[in-house]
Amino acid sequence: MERGFQVRVGVKNMVFEDVIRLIRQTYWAKDRPEETMRKAMEHSLCFGVFDGERQIGFCRIITDLSVIYYVADVIVDKDHRHRGAALTMMKAVVAHPDLEGLRGILITKDAQDLYRKVGFEIYPIHFMEKKV
Repeated sequence: MERGFQVRVGVKNMVFEDVIRLIRQTYWAKDRPEETMRKAMEHSLCFGVFDGERQIGFCRIITDLSVIYYVADVIVDKDHRHRGAALTMMKAVVAHPDLEGLRGILITKDAQDLYRKVGFEIYPIHFMEKKV
């Protein structure tokens, strides 16, 4: 792992209070209720990046474990960005044995360079959404 960061996998290895602190820093989920976040985590493969015992990054993988996975809620603490934590976490995601051989997808408006480093490519498709 780069710069001594440690990646932990599984919802039981996440520090929920740190995940909530991190998610409050995002533009897409800052108002997400804690109970919604807890339920989302329980139904996802969770990855956390740690600096010592402090969780400084988080992402969720939504998957059927056979064909596809979706990368969601990727966040690194604002004070730890651009130091390799996100790259360390994403390398762990793409190397995870449960995701090996599966098609990975994600949506991002500003982090394409990060995801290219671990093998994601821009795919020209028409994105559709069903609004809540």
